[in-house]
Amino acid sequence: MATAGEVWAVLDDEALAQARHFHRFYRLLAAVAAPRAVLLYLRLCLRSPAGLRWLRRGGYSSWRIAHAIAAGRLVRRAQRTTGYTPAPVVVWPEGMPSSCVFAYFHTTWDRVIAREVRDRRYCLIRSGPRRAEDLGQQHVAEDTAGLKSLVRRVAEGARCAVAADNFVPGPEAGFFGTGHALNPAATRLAAITGAPLVTFWPTYERGVLRFHLGTPIAASTCAELPDEALRIARQFFENAVRRDLASWRRIVSFLEGELNTGRREPASGDSIAQRSV
Repeated sequence: MATAGEVWAVLDDEALAQARHFHRFYRLLAAVAAPRAVLLYLRLCLRSPAGLRWLRRGGYSSWRIAHAIAAGRLVRRAQRTTGYTPAPVVVWPEGMPSSCVFAYFHTTWDRVIAREVRDRRYCLIRSGPRRAEDLGQQHVAEDTAGLKSLVRRVAEGARCAVAADNFVPGPEAGFFGTGHALNPAATRLAAITGAPLVTFWPTYERGVLRFHLGTPIAASTCAELPDEALRIARQFFENAVRRDLASWRRIVSFLEGELNTGRREPASGDSIAQRSV
């Protein structure tokens, strides 16, 4: 996988200046976020000590994670509340299927991704009304009419994106060993439309935002072996979260909600006591 330095080497002067400008902006917000990080760390200490122990067993520095989460929240707030926000250089992956169903997690970079999707008309995103303004005509409402439109357009060759971290009750071997499974909506859409299912994760480094794709899961697998398709998708997202924990927008509610239950503490770093997110 290419590093940001390698990506920088192939950027033109305009894109390179944009990446440097955004990274300075990002580092400034990260510095400003330090007091917020202290409060977040204390909150986790009080409300989710088991979550901090889980982070440590996974090899994470609890303070570094708290700081990274606080910085990400501040970046999102700046993007949402300011009229102009610098943007990172976005690198789209090669080999994207011409028609597919993307399964994604909510991350720090949702607003940037929404603008990219809207401006390039790369795909439609099925989401709640809060995303409608960002996505314009690329937004599909979460209602029956929106679903029918989405199925028809993907079957005709479009791409669509559906959140996988709107968890549903599932088996004991759910996400990170919890009793909660990835939302099967993306798997079902792939099966219905005949388009492959592709898992999707953005990573940020030095002003460059890159999109990483999992190996496409055939629509036939989604239709005939839906549990296997969800297992493959779950493994991709578990690995992505391990590598880029602080970018997952829902990590705090996950740590607090999953662990602050009064139940038996998990036995391993990849297992979390059960509770709805």
